Amino acid sequence: MSSDDEWIDKQRARVKALQEQLEREETEREAAASERAVRSKSSASRDAVFLVGMSVLAVVLFLSGMTLVRLGGQDFGDATRTGRASVARCWGHGPVTGKGFGYWDTCDVTVRWDDGTVEDLTKDHIFAASDRGEEIRIGDLGRHRTSRELAREDVPYRPWLRWIGVPVMLIGALPGILAVLVIREHLRSLFRFRRR
Repeated sequence: MSSDDEWIDKQRARVKALQEQLEREETEREAAASERAVRSKSSASRDAVFLVGMSVLAVVLFLSGMTLVRLGGQDFGDATRTGRASVARCWGHGPVTGKGFGYWDTCDVTVRWDDGTVEDLTKDHIFAASDRGEEIRIGDLGRHRTSRELAREDVPYRPWLRWIGVPVMLIGALPGILAVLVIREHLRSLFRFRRR
């Protein structure tokens, strides 16, 4: 064999070794990419479960706080005027509403104030269907937004329920804010990935 043949054989062996090395690197890259894809899918499902859990926690805590605030009632002693209310008709709500957990009624009532004026109102969660046919002593606490605030004389005022309910609502808002931030980041990364 001549020196040229030896050189050609060496070069062929070198090319063959380089091709084998390239094939090994390619299979390693493909294996790493498939592992990343599997990890990414499990990460996405883990994120989705976390997000659903945080959202449920936020809703439950917030509605629990709303329930406590609603059950706290109003102070009859703060009334600027008093009167008697008679319930005309009611319709029920519950068990889960925007005012928290539990069943409550919205009622149409006619109020006869002690100063002689008469007023027809629709009030939430102050009166019940069982109050129909009775005269209920109430106090006027003034207006809040567009409706009149009332307090019943026969329902005790429990401010401690409000004191507990407001922090519970705020604590419930924190997981909700966290869930919104997680959704925002997920959407940003999704759109950033699509642009590439």
